[in-house]
Amino acid sequence: MGGCGVVNKVRLMNANNDLKPVWKESHSVAKPDADYVYAKPYIYASIDGVSKLKFLIDTGSSISMLFDTPNVKTLQLTQGYELKVGGFGGHEYSTAFQTEVNALIVDNIAFDNVNFGYIPLSKTQFFIRPDQAGFDGVIGNDILKGLVWHFDRDVNQVSVYKQLPESLADKDPVWVPFDTFFGKISFPVKITFSDHVLERDVILDTGSRYHMSINDAYFDGDKVLPSPVIRSAGYSLSGMALHVKANTPLVEVGSLTFSNVLTNIIDEEEDDFWTLGSALLSQYEIIVDYPNMQLGFVTREGHTFKSQHNLLGLELRKLQNGNFIVGYTSPDQPAQALNFSIGTEISSINGIKSQEITVDEWLDMASKVGEFEFCLHLRAECKKVTSNLLPGLSMQ
Repeated sequence: MGGCGVVNKVRLMNANNDLKPVWKESHSVAKPDADYVYAKPYIYASIDGVSKLKFLIDTGSSISMLFDTPNVKTLQLTQGYELKVGGFGGHEYSTAFQTEVNALIVDNIAFDNVNFGYIPLSKTQFFIRPDQAGFDGVIGNDILKGLVWHFDRDVNQVSVYKQLPESLADKDPVWVPFDTFFGKISFPVKITFSDHVLERDVILDTGSRYHMSINDAYFDGDKVLPSPVIRSAGYSLSGMALHVKANTPLVEVGSLTFSNVLTNIIDEEEDDFWTLGSALLSQYEIIVDYPNMQLGFVTREGHTFKSQHNLLGLELRKLQNGNFIVGYTSPDQPAQALNFSIGTEISSINGIKSQEITVDEWLDMASKVGEFEFCLHLRAECKKVTSNLLPGLSMQ
């Protein structure tokens, strides 16, 4: 990012410094309608009279953003100063701009005169097709700060509090202190690789669907890359980013231990690109307590941590018509035999219409050994493949 881009990003990061939540009289908790997709938390909010806008809660973002969806376009936003935005694994930036809205309403909370970055998402490489199912924007740390956020995937709920309530404190969370730098939350983590142990700060990233992501530049010296690895890919504002996945034997956060953590090792210039994402975080109830600068992990009843791995190596994304679209096929896994190209549209899986399968249900299906049948949209063609465990990577 050029000098002007950096300056304007910092300018936008600071634009909401004086933002204060305004609560409805006698209310101290907000419970907006919520949803979890790819284990990531989303809430519904309204802006300037436009309701049911869907926002990703992204602790990995220092700024909040709006996208060029049909709902957002009705706001007729005013264009401010220019921004350059990008994502992991690539270094192409897209042009965006700053804008300001009169009021953001999240259930019982109002935020007045809020600054956002406006990103023409449909013109970036984030989408394979314009009709992919999406969301309207991102709520980042510039709005999240100063409040207590509770994420509970079991009941499909996101709750917001003025301060930590006794009801959450009584859950006896494992507390980990965090710090903030450049608008992001970081906390100490101990990582055990096959040949050495590393202690460093890692970013809390609820906007990532991965378990853990690390920078491949770390292994340029005498460090041994985890083995085995499989080729994979993900999408960001910079487009499709090829990377590899591997197994990390042990990750320790405070007194918590996570064994055999599926890890995305990504080609990224920024040295601070080390994150824990929602695939790991959502296996607990998570409390982000900004006033007390602490992160709480609450064990879900009857649940133990386990990395979920796509045994087929088939990356699918949702379309607005409910069908799936192929985003990537790993050449190291069984789905390679299907010979699907990127953009192939799938109308049913194992005899079930794609419209009836959520993204998270698909990931659960793909994490199990068995035979799969995929039928293609508008083509009288179905293909079968069998998934298998991957020695050294699949821990079942």
